[in-house]
Amino acid sequence: MFTINRVNSLNELERLVYDYILRHPKELPGMKVKDVAEAVNVSSSTVMRFCKKMDCSGFSEFKYQYQHSLAQDVAVAVEQKDDELEYLLEFFSSVSQTGPQESMAAVMDRFIECEDKILLGNAGLQGQLVQYASYLLNAAGMTTRYFTDDSFRLRNLLDLGESGAILYFSVQQDEELALNKLCAAKALGYRIFVVSNYENVQVHKIADDILTYHVPMRDGVGSGGSSQLPVLYYVEALARRYGEHQVW
Repeated sequence: MFTINRVNSLNELERLVYDYILRHPKELPGMKVKDVAEAVNVSSSTVMRFCKKMDCSGFSEFKYQYQHSLAQDVAVAVEQKDDELEYLLEFFSSVSQTGPQESMAAVMDRFIECEDKILLGNAGLQGQLVQYASYLLNAAGMTTRYFTDDSFRLRNLLDLGESGAILYFSVQQDEELALNKLCAAKALGYRIFVVSNYENVQVHKIADDILTYHVPMRDGVGSGGSSQLPVLYYVEALARRYGEHQVW
């Protein structure tokens, strides 16, 4: 109910009422106009003007609409949480099956066999995951290098014939710059491995191998997109697989 236009229409005193209500949602149902006015140190008429700007005829209607809005937000959050958990459980159930396990192991073996191993992601969340993945794999004994797509240069590639690999952490809208660099690396003999939560994105067309998962994007402020647990699972599985190779 607090749309941008409504909030922007508030004057300085009405904004104080708005801030107080946001900080005290549990106390509001038992309060009267006078209680809010005294708590904020404004007049009762200021509180009433605030209610009208929120498209309510009075304070009682505002309280009802506000509580209803809070209840809807909670319901949506619970539904999204349940949906995400369902997708995660489905993912882990799927990859635990013999067929997917064998396919995943084959992809990881091809990556492990490459001499130069580069991890690449964008400068946002994927960049942080790439850094963590490189640390984890290096700790397991696998030598890797990591870059964000804005820091990666073709001169970072080694002249190894066809013994190089790039593990790319895909985002929904892969930057054209990153795609161009991956195409250039592929032309130089590097194999392109992709970890992706998406279908039919451009990077799939140039990938040699793809590790996929599907977890829907979360709605809401500060949600940070979809869960990255499947990505971490793949990285840790790769580290374990490398450890198995050292025993062979």
